[in-house]
Amino acid sequence: MRRFTFIFSILTSTQISMQMLAANAPSPPKALDPDQLKSLIKRIGPGQFRIGDVTFDKRSREVAFPCKVNLRDILIEYAIVGKIGKLHESLLVTEVSPTHIHLAMLLLGTKDMRPKSRKRQMPHGQPIDILISWQENGTKKSGRIEDWIIVEKGKQPINKGMWVYSGARIDNGYFTANTHESIVAIILDIDALANNPRTGNKNDEIWFPNEAQIPPIGTQVQVTFKFLDKYEVPTPTKLDWCGLILAQRRKRHRDFTPEHISLRPVENFEN
Repeated sequence: MRRFTFIFSILTSTQISMQMLAANAPSPPKALDPDQLKSLIKRIGPGQFRIGDVTFDKRSREVAFPCKVNLRDILIEYAIVGKIGKLHESLLVTEVSPTHIHLAMLLLGTKDMRPKSRKRQMPHGQPIDILISWQENGTKKSGRIEDWIIVEKGKQPINKGMWVYSGARIDNGYFTANTHESIVAIILDIDALANNPRTGNKNDEIWFPNEAQIPPIGTQVQVTFKFLDKYEVPTPTKLDWCGLILAQRRKRHRDFTPEHISLRPVENFEN
């Protein structure tokens, strides 16, 4: 029973958020028992599981979910949001539950690592790669989310490298990623599931879609979070340093602090 306690808190906070949004008043939900919790997890193959529309693989340590292209040619602050998230400034949109993504990450054993950089503040959490794949004229294409993001409308995409799965937080009984539906933030956001560790990540005026590389709006995209045990902080480019200078001039964004919920792994979920 003890190994399910933390997942209960996530699911309970999710239910509270949904009920209060619907009824505009608090109404404590009934607690889920272990059988109900385990019923959310469906085995789909050897070491492969599904929670809603989120799939995860124990062997490759990957979590995958469907998205669509949302923006191609205007300023962005997010790489991925949910359907009630900040659609006006997000590259991709998804209909999957942030709670389901987070449960899959917990079940694969996220770690609260603290990447270090002398150049800038870093979010805490599990280093990941964010991979993308899609169909174009009948041909499967794949790449990294960084391929679709540029700085200051430059011609080159941002440097390839890790992102940090920081896990959002629970605030006054609410799982904030579920409330705001912020999945992957380019600008540091303590309420997003994952954050950008690159220079300029406090500046909201320098990040744009790489329009030349992005398929049409509405194109289906598979996004994969891949765990990294070894990682390197992305090296700043000249365009990154331009973003850093601008960020230092504007500091209206609050600092990222490690107030996120625990990222300790949940074991034996198959039993």
